[in-house]
Amino acid sequence: MSPGRTPRRGWDVAPGESGFPFPPWHSPTPVARPRASLSRERIVAVALAIVDAESTEAVTMRRIATDLDTGAASLYAYVSGKDEVLSLAHDAVLANLRLPPGPDDDWRQLVRDWARATQQLYSAHQDLARLSFATIPTSTAGMDIAERLFAAMVRGGVPSALAAQLLDRLALYIGADVFEGWLYGQRFRATDPADTRTTEQRAQEFFVSLGAYFKQMPADRYPTVSAHVDDLMAGDGQERFEFGIELMIAGVDKLAERMGEPPPEG
Repeated sequence: MSPGRTPRRGWDVAPGESGFPFPPWHSPTPVARPRASLSRERIVAVALAIVDAESTEAVTMRRIATDLDTGAASLYAYVSGKDEVLSLAHDAVLANLRLPPGPDDDWRQLVRDWARATQQLYSAHQDLARLSFATIPTSTAGMDIAERLFAAMVRGGVPSALAAQLLDRLALYIGADVFEGWLYGQRFRATDPADTRTTEQRAQEFFVSLGAYFKQMPADRYPTVSAHVDDLMAGDGQERFEFGIELMIAGVDKLAERMGEPPPEG
């Protein structure tokens, strides 16, 4: 998003608005006597509140209608169904993504900032990251970010085809990392009211015991694993996330350098 620009709602896109096409898979703005108390914005806000309180799986048209004190049928004047509601909720969250103002002279740092900001944004909304799978961002906010990242990389000397592949792989990596983190959180949450440990404490205890288990493996069968268990278990989730980002950036740097070299003689 451009610095100083007023954030736009992810679902607030109309045909022809500023030359931006209307997504054909979204329902158009209703024209047939909608209820005054309902709007697409309210439906999406309620759906997102359900996600934040529980998860994306808890979102149903009936549940949204109940929270809005209306019937489920009335919602279909605004959206085509649950899938569209969740897609709009995902767009609405991404519309809140903020990056430091330009100029974007260092594409590597911009990519790091984007990756961390997206990770933090997804992490604040339960399992919302799973909605990024098999999805190509097409909202105005998503396109603004994509343009900025893509432009910075191309200006920085990254071949456009390579830049496009990096953005695609990074988006998948970020969503998968956050979603797995949410799954771990569900796995280690308290199920016994008498258990006063935090989710983080239970997770830490599990991984400590896992490391101890690996050290008991037969060294003659797994000599390399047995000799390097501490390295295998090192690093928390954030450190491993950062490693993945740096790995991709370094890989693109090397590939861009190789692609810019003249072919070997002979």
